[in-house]
Amino acid sequence: MPCFGARPLSAGAWRRRVAGLLVPVAMVAATASCDRSDGETPDEPGPAVKVGLVTSSETNPFALKLTDGAERAALAHGATLMTAAGRFDGDAASLVTAIKTMIDSEVDGILISPIPDAAVVGALQNARAAGIPVIALGSSTDLGTAVDAVFGIDNFRAGLAVGEYARATLGGRSPVVAMLDPASGGRPGVQRENGFLAGLGLVDVDSGATERATAAGVVCGEPAPDPPATAAPATAAPATAVTPATACLAAHPQVNVVFAGSDEAALDAHTSIQAAGGRDVVVVSADGGCAGVRAVSEGWAAATSQQYPRTMARQGVEAVVASVRDGKNVSGFHDTGVTLIAATPRSGVRSADVATGLSDCWG
Repeated sequence: MPCFGARPLSAGAWRRRVAGLLVPVAMVAATASCDRSDGETPDEPGPAVKVGLVTSSETNPFALKLTDGAERAALAHGATLMTAAGRFDGDAASLVTAIKTMIDSEVDGILISPIPDAAVVGALQNARAAGIPVIALGSSTDLGTAVDAVFGIDNFRAGLAVGEYARATLGGRSPVVAMLDPASGGRPGVQRENGFLAGLGLVDVDSGATERATAAGVVCGEPAPDPPATAAPATAAPATAVTPATACLAAHPQVNVVFAGSDEAALDAHTSIQAAGGRDVVVVSADGGCAGVRAVSEGWAAATSQQYPRTMARQGVEAVVASVRDGKNVSGFHDTGVTLIAATPRSGVRSADVATGLSDCWG
């Protein structure tokens, strides 16, 4: 399977260089290594296609991988790519400005890693009213009619996979669970957590449920409140699960399973477990970044569900190209895959090894 080499984007490509501003550049080089999302060769010349990509911030590892995937796909299909990012995660004002600029630039489609902000939703609705398809990248969203389609992870399946693995790891022991997801709240978090509880055998819940399931085996962990309309600056401390994890372990020393909604939360759980004397606790996460895979490799996390942001962006670009060149409208949810990464295989649970996880991880 061929790899991309170092090739320029078209002269009309854009990349955001300063907060709230789209700055044109003549050439942007994109180098790539082989992975399962590559293998494209340049399309035959066709109608010009301009794709807009809006990501959460220029430093967020997930967002950087989205940008990489979009750049590769734009090269492969001869499309022009405009990119923009928030100054920090949750920077709604910059995202609104970027969306408006892309509408004015008459892009053929907007890809976005969205946030549940009213102003962002309004800007996306304006894009759709102007006839511009909007594709959310990442996971199922709470944005309703503000987007035409979603290319992302099946959060329920991601939670289900690590739940099944934790159950197999426990053997015949009854699970006593701490739920640690400082970014919980909203549909993606609910589906991820419900999937985990279903995989652990504690609940029977529909994958599309919008309410968080309750289970007798869960001794601590409440969903976080919805994020504020205006997020803190980039210099603010990130959400942490150390305090709730420490409090939970102190109050419930019988905890033997921790579900972490992110790689960061898994690290926080490990920190708390070590402080409590290094108890025998199965820690799993539903994120799959490089930090989570390394945690599995180092043995302090049992498993993680890996998602693929580069694939999300690539398929999003391809959908916009197809809408222009083939008249194919895009809609609905498109599952871009999830893989359980574990160092120790468990009978009846399908997983991939750490080497596979490291080859495809982000961050």
